[in-house]
Amino acid sequence: MVPAYTNKGVGIDAPYGVVNTYWSWLETPYSFVNGRWFSFWTVNNSCDWSDNVITLGLEDASFKLTPAHIKNTGGTVSFSAGAPAFPLGKWVRTTIYINYHTGVMHVWQDGKDLLHATFSRPSKQICQWHWGAYASKDNTNVVLYEDDNSIWKLGEPWTDFKVEPYLGVSHAICP
Repeated sequence: MVPAYTNKGVGIDAPYGVVNTYWSWLETPYSFVNGRWFSFWTVNNSCDWSDNVITLGLEDASFKLTPAHIKNTGGTVSFSAGAPAFPLGKWVRTTIYINYHTGVMHVWQDGKDLLHATFSRPSKQICQWHWGAYASKDNTNVVLYEDDNSIWKLGEPWTDFKVEPYLGVSHAICP
């Protein structure tokens, strides 16, 4: 923690990646189409915001959690077979594994494998994290609650990406 927000620094080095889990409840009467989008989560490797962020949100009528700023920077996004839509009006657990060293991102929704992404950024650190409603200006009626946000810097590689790393709950964090 720093005493003030400065947009300076070097971030954290996490060669084995970071796992972030949070719960959210979303209500909205409309789909995210025609350029309307909503983001729950943002991460950036650059402390001064000089590089592209990676976000996770809703951007089309499928209501599938989708990372943004990955494909347009040369990365890939692959959804798992049967990837579920994000349900409205109920608590949903999202778990994200991100590793700037290997350029890999995995997402689970309520314990189910949702997607795999690859990306490339010029630095390997993680400096900025943001949660909550970040959205296009044409959103007029969105209710978002978030709770139980946890973030874990891994001390060893995560190898089974079919299994959600729900750390401290379904996977012990200390022997």
